[in-house]
Amino acid sequence: MPTRMTASVIVAAAAATAHADIVQMGFTGTGRGQNVQISMGSRTTGTFAGQLMYAVTDATGIGEQLLGENALYCTDLFHTVSPTNLEYQITGLTEVPDSAPMNASQAGAIRDIFAYANEEQFSSDTSNAFAAAFQLSIWEIVSDYDSEIGRSSLDVGSGWFQAGGDEHEGLDKKVLKHIDNIFDAVGSDTEYGGTVLAFQSGAAQDQLRSVSGRTIPTPGSTASLALGLLVIVGRRRRD
Repeated sequence: MPTRMTASVIVAAAAATAHADIVQMGFTGTGRGQNVQISMGSRTTGTFAGQLMYAVTDATGIGEQLLGENALYCTDLFHTVSPTNLEYQITGLTEVPDSAPMNASQAGAIRDIFAYANEEQFSSDTSNAFAAAFQLSIWEIVSDYDSEIGRSSLDVGSGWFQAGGDEHEGLDKKVLKHIDNIFDAVGSDTEYGGTVLAFQSGAAQDQLRSVSGRTIPTPGSTASLALGLLVIVGRRRRD
């Protein structure tokens, strides 16, 4: 009997994966944002924080809302963007980033800041400071947010993830002000008319984008949960 139950779970998971919503997209350049210095444990590097522009050329399911060019935000500090047109699976927030997927509390915090921003982070008219602040806030939540500590666990100046201005200077005061306001929204449970989607790729950075309206979680998330009961996947250790 246990063997039959396990087989059923595998079959159900495989079927769900086969019907997961997907998009085909490639990186086309950067939008609003700023160059910054970030530290991840013992590693420090310069990078761009802000809108990452992707051309979605094909999609199924909910991804069809995003055909064309879109501004996305990265969750993944260990992969790079890819200009090659790649397939991304649309998943739940707790499936990304690949290196260390978010827990439920971190996913909730991400939804809170998307509700606070209310699509401003995707606008071509938003300020460079706000776009940079929004990206840095995502990285901080994904890396260091602890729901037991709460708001005080969010600080881009300390912890495993840290951020500073380009050329090793401090972050712009406007960026810091936006970050404070964004972090203040964590735990607010603000009503939000959109749904935050994660785009997962084994070959490139995992990305985030929201779409209008409430949606049912994608089959891919159900499949990953079922497989997670059977297989322990090795994850990269952080420094």
